[in-house]
Amino acid sequence: MTTPALCLRALQEPAGETPTIKTAASTERDERLALLDLASQLGSVDAEIVFLFLTSRYDLVKFAPLVEATLGPRVVGCTGAGLIGPRGLQRGGATAAALPRAHFSAQSHLIAPLSECRRSLRELTTSIDAWRQKLPRHHRMAAILLVDGMSQREEQLTAALYQSLGEIALVGGSAGDDLRFEQSHVYHGGKFHRDAALLLILSTPLLLRPLCLQHCWPSNERLVVTRADPEARIVYEINGEPAADAYASIVGLSQEGLNPNDFSRHPLVLSIRGEHYIRSVQRVHPDGSLKLYCAVEAGMILSVGEAADAVDSLEDSLSALQMEGGSPCLLIGFDSVLRRLQYEQDHAIDRASALLCRHHVVGFNSYGEQFNSIHVNQTLTGLAIGGGG
Repeated sequence: MTTPALCLRALQEPAGETPTIKTAASTERDERLALLDLASQLGSVDAEIVFLFLTSRYDLVKFAPLVEATLGPRVVGCTGAGLIGPRGLQRGGATAAALPRAHFSAQSHLIAPLSECRRSLRELTTSIDAWRQKLPRHHRMAAILLVDGMSQREEQLTAALYQSLGEIALVGGSAGDDLRFEQSHVYHGGKFHRDAALLLILSTPLLLRPLCLQHCWPSNERLVVTRADPEARIVYEINGEPAADAYASIVGLSQEGLNPNDFSRHPLVLSIRGEHYIRSVQRVHPDGSLKLYCAVEAGMILSVGEAADAVDSLEDSLSALQMEGGSPCLLIGFDSVLRRLQYEQDHAIDRASALLCRHHVVGFNSYGEQFNSIHVNQTLTGLAIGGGG
């Protein structure tokens, strides 16, 4: 089912000036102190919507009832496997961004349980269409999706939502839990939810630019998935051999020593009509199978990806974004946790952090990313807001 919209309002004609979008970051370990820290930095802005991203290591039972009291009722967000904010990349704590009511209108829905998402899309689409009729025609729209990263429902949900949204671009990220792979949560309506997704429709006269940034491409090393369980995202055999053995042999490593850093450097890539979609490995199971962040079916032909310098690629992409439309006021970003691991492995975490900070990115490190109809891995997706007409 879907809940009623968190905000349902026609946007008034905004003031002509470029908005000041306030952002905040806290590393306080105490739930109450962290929220008070964020609220102090955001100030008294009249917010249409507040994004909140936080570590899963907080006590969410304590955290949830404090959010509305400190940040107001119009808060959406999720837990992550790392955070991005005005201080750049951070491991713990929380980050936030407040979009002012004078320049934005937003409609927010909780979709739960995810197993029944298709049944709720008609109601959701009707609500969005009715709301859209109240908006000035020159306003731009985009959709942001935050989904429980342990649900394994992103493929079906993203494809179904994109069909229902029509021409509205969709970007999103899968919530994480600091690489524990136990529980991840989305926040909506004063509560944290599992087996759920949050869909936010954003409207503004400002420029909205959806992003999908990758730094990997397919190599000539081909492999065939010969046994798999797509729903569980498990690959049992590659080229007729135990999946972990075949993968390790192709990348020139020992199966026993495979770790997330290896997976970040050597992702699997699916190529369809000239487009490349990354299918990253999450971990090796004791039986030699591979757990992935995306569904893979038997019979698929994949290649082992080759990774460029992740930070160089990030810098080039963000610089190009700025040249194309001016510097964004804010970039809501979902950067794969595997990309973060590569920043760290390359001893470039400080450089990546400075880049994200300089380009006003607020978001989190994700267990998967969404772009329009596709669920991908090892990618940065997001929405750049403002920066020109």
